[in-house]
Amino acid sequence: MKRVKGLKRMMKIMSFAAVLLFTAGMASAESEPKGTWDKAGKELQEAAAAVGDATKESTAQAWEKTKEVTGEVAEGSQKAWEATAEKSQEVVEEVKQKLHNVTAPAAENSQPAD
Repeated sequence: MKRVKGLKRMMKIMSFAAVLLFTAGMASAESEPKGTWDKAGKELQEAAAAVGDATKESTAQAWEKTKEVTGEVAEGSQKAWEATAEKSQEVVEEVKQKLHNVTAPAAENSQPAD
């Protein structure tokens, strides 16, 4: 029971302090010239606009770099694919020739090998 009374008393004190601080803050805000708040608001708007512009520029630069690198990777990949396909075709032709030599009838086997 004492604990509940103590909590209630503490809540009343905290509520009073909050009201007192709020009232003091409002009084000091009202004593500031309106021009100061307007100036601060304009500066904040300008800063936010500058951040927005910088973000747009950074995004555009990043996109251009991504396209450039992607193009380089695609070009390199195409060259690697072409080289692999060419080498694979050579290997296939060699295997076909060897398979033919091994499986050809005896008369064809008597021909000199290349």
